[in-house]
Amino acid sequence: MAINRRTILKALAAGSVCQWTPSAFAQQSTELIIGACRLAENQYALSAVDLDGRLQWQLPIPARGHDIAVHDTQNIGVAIARRPGQLLVLFDTQSGKQWQSFQVDDQLKLNGHAVWVGNELIVSGADRLTSQMILLRYTLKENQLHLVDKQRFDHFGPHQMVRFENAIYVAVGGLKTDEREVTNADDFQSSVLKLHASTLQTIAHYPAITNYVSLRHLTVDQTGQVFIAGQTQQQPRDSECLLFAIRDGELQPFAAPETLWAQLNGYLGNIQMINGNVVTTSPRSNWLGQFDTQSLALSDQFFAHDICALAQSSQGLVAGTGTGKMIIGEQAINSHIIWDNHFTVTNT
Repeated sequence: MAINRRTILKALAAGSVCQWTPSAFAQQSTELIIGACRLAENQYALSAVDLDGRLQWQLPIPARGHDIAVHDTQNIGVAIARRPGQLLVLFDTQSGKQWQSFQVDDQLKLNGHAVWVGNELIVSGADRLTSQMILLRYTLKENQLHLVDKQRFDHFGPHQMVRFENAIYVAVGGLKTDEREVTNADDFQSSVLKLHASTLQTIAHYPAITNYVSLRHLTVDQTGQVFIAGQTQQQPRDSECLLFAIRDGELQPFAAPETLWAQLNGYLGNIQMINGNVVTTSPRSNWLGQFDTQSLALSDQFFAHDICALAQSSQGLVAGTGTGKMIIGEQAINSHIIWDNHFTVTNT
C-alpha cells in the first residue's frame, strides 16, 4: 500500500465544515481538543486547544494522566491515571477548573480508562497484587465523585471501555502485571466483554482468537459494530494479527498482510472511528492507518513521528504526537505540547 499523506488527510478531513484558516476558526471554533500531556520530567497536566491548535487552558496534575472521559450532557471531564497509577481528576471541560483530585484505594491500580453512564462513572481498574479485573462505579453529585460500588470479574487486566446504547464493551488485556512489568506474557487469556451498562452484568464474552495478543483499545461505529486493537506479547517479528471486529458473535481479524504486524512492532496504541473509517495508530512505528469498516482492509496510511492520540472533530481527523505535533483536518501544526496517547473532543 503506497503512502500518500495528502490523500489520507483529505479523506479523514471529509467532514470539514469550512476551509481551515486561523481567521475562520477565530470566529467559528466551537470545539476543544483535550488530552493529558507531560510538561517536563515528572510534571504532568491536562491541556485543551481549539481547532486552530491554540492553547485554551492547562491544568497541572500530580501524576501522569492517560485517557479522559467527558460527561454526555455536562461540562465535566475526568482524567484517569495510566497503569498502574491511582489518580482521578475531575474538572470543568470549558475552563480547566479542577473540581476534585484523589487517589483510589492502595489495593487498587487503574488502567487509564473510564466511561460515563448518565451521572455514573465506570472506571477500569484491577487488584494491585493479582491484576484481577475490578470495575469501580462512582456517582456524580455537586461536582464530586462518590464511590458506590466495586465489582470483581473472573478476568485480568481490563483496559479501554466504550458504551453503545445500554451496553458497555470492555477490552480485557488478560495480563498480570507488577507495576509495569508483565508477569504472564507466555500464558494469558484476552477477550472482550459486553456488559449491561446499568448492572455491569455480563451479556456476552468474546475470547481472543490469537494466543499472544493483548486486546487493549476499542471503538464503535454508529450501528454498534465494535472494532478492537491489540498489542503482542511476543517478539514484534512474530506478531499475530492486531486488529479485529466483532461479527456473528465472535472476533474476526482484519484483512491486512501478515507482514504488517511485524512492521508495526506488534503494537497499536489507539483506535478510533474517523468519518466512517477505522483509524489506528502505532507510536512505536510512527504510523497511522485507515481501514474500511466493511472489508476490514487497509485503505491508506502515512507516517508521523510518535503519533498516537486520535479523535473525531467537525474538521475530521484530530491526531497528536509525543513530540508536540498535531494534525487537525488537513493541517499539521506544532502545538508545543507533549501529548499522551488519547484525545477527547468536546463542544464549547
